Amino acid sequence: MDLPEKSYVDVRVELPDWQRRAYNQMRDEMIAEIRDLSGQEYRAYAATALSKLTRLIQLASNPALIFPDLDKQPAKFETLDGLIGDILSVPGRKVILWSNYIRTIESLLVRIPGAVAIYGATPNTERQEIARRFQEDADTRVLIANPAAAGTGFTFTAASFTIYESLSWRYDHYAQSQDRNHRIGQTEPVTYMRLLAADTIEEAVVIALERKSALARGLLGDEGADASVAQLSQAEMCELLANNRLPEREVADHTTMVLS
Repeated sequence: MDLPEKSYVDVRVELPDWQRRAYNQMRDEMIAEIRDLSGQEYRAYAATALSKLTRLIQLASNPALIFPDLDKQPAKFETLDGLIGDILSVPGRKVILWSNYIRTIESLLVRIPGAVAIYGATPNTERQEIARRFQEDADTRVLIANPAAAGTGFTFTAASFTIYESLSWRYDHYAQSQDRNHRIGQTEPVTYMRLLAADTIEEAVVIALERKSALARGLLGDEGADASVAQLSQAEMCELLANNRLPEREVADHTTMVLS
């Protein structure tokens, strides 16, 4: 049985001045630190690069993940308000909203009336019932989920729209999450919308997610992620941080569509 088509839209989100300053400061400090390292010191640094790059992703997505006392709205939340409002303006439509971070999911649960969630804090005994409710209850139209908790073992074909509030280095989580609603039982074309903080490392992440080579899969998680990132030279790591670009040898087959 042929499945319906799926399409991807990258929604470029401009950061407000306060969020841009915080991001730029952390990025610039990382670049300065890398440039000051000796060759041996850099090899040790590169071994922990994924965790350091993830902090930049968190800052681009929701700075409260790093600064818990911060009481400001990240740029993506306002964008989500508009996207979800547009989707739900058509009767019968449902949407899955994927996020990698517990604090973000809990904030969005408060922000989006009637939303349900499957993430790390959801008791295992309740997850299948929440999935059933999303599938069958016409009034339950927004599911917020974490790929680590809901990326496998669930069917969400009631939704033909999917939004990624954040992306991680885990290619397997990204691919598996798409299969939740693009599978047997889906009768409508599926649209995947990826929110990307403009001029941040998230732009490099989505390029890498599009690669089909074995190197790409290694870089983005699974078993070889740390080793692949560690292979970047000091100059390549600084280029990644400064311009959100991976080495040219690794990005030849990337295509994307961007909404400004």
